[in-house]
Amino acid sequence: MLEQLHEMVAQFARPGLGWGVARVGETAPLAEVERQAMARAIPARVAEFTAGRIAARRALAVLGHPAAPIPMQADRVPLWPKGFMGSISHAAGLAVAVVCALPARVGVDLEEDGPLDDALQPEILTPVEYGQDLRRVFSAKEAVFKAEYPAHRVMHGFHGLVVDLTKGSAQYTDHPEVATLRPDSLESRPETLPVQQLSRGGLILSLSWRRC
Repeated sequence: MLEQLHEMVAQFARPGLGWGVARVGETAPLAEVERQAMARAIPARVAEFTAGRIAARRALAVLGHPAAPIPMQADRVPLWPKGFMGSISHAAGLAVAVVCALPARVGVDLEEDGPLDDALQPEILTPVEYGQDLRRVFSAKEAVFKAEYPAHRVMHGFHGLVVDLTKGSAQYTDHPEVATLRPDSLESRPETLPVQQLSRGGLILSLSWRRC
């Protein structure tokens, strides 16, 4: 699966984006602030976290930034070096990270490609999304949320977004949780949010990236 992930990352290569990939189980020194964040975590979580930070530092290096600590904030969102924003995801024993220079938004989600329990449809899908693949909609919404959340810090559920995978776009809905994020409520919020998706070798990779 590592080879397939590298292939998808290469396909998503864009000027201004830095990508990094790592295997869960790779080792590298963590910064003190990163070690503190994992002080009470089980070994499996520490390994996953470490792989994510390795991937993140590789992504930053692509953009010419030296290795730097990436603390975890209280809401678990990575705190990126000044002037940068990024996103990290883990699945199938792999970690992937994408980074861009501000002002921009970027989010990534990595999933194993397989069916989700149909019982989750009402939780994840809005009425107009039925008929789309549940796992793929889930992944797309995760990527968009991770791209936008650091700017507004508004937690919301899956019904706060509606995704059209054929158009590669998402929109905020009229759900009360996202009332302050709709274009009519916040002029700087775009009507549509980009989301692209690839699948290969049993993996799904979703990317949401836009310049501000």
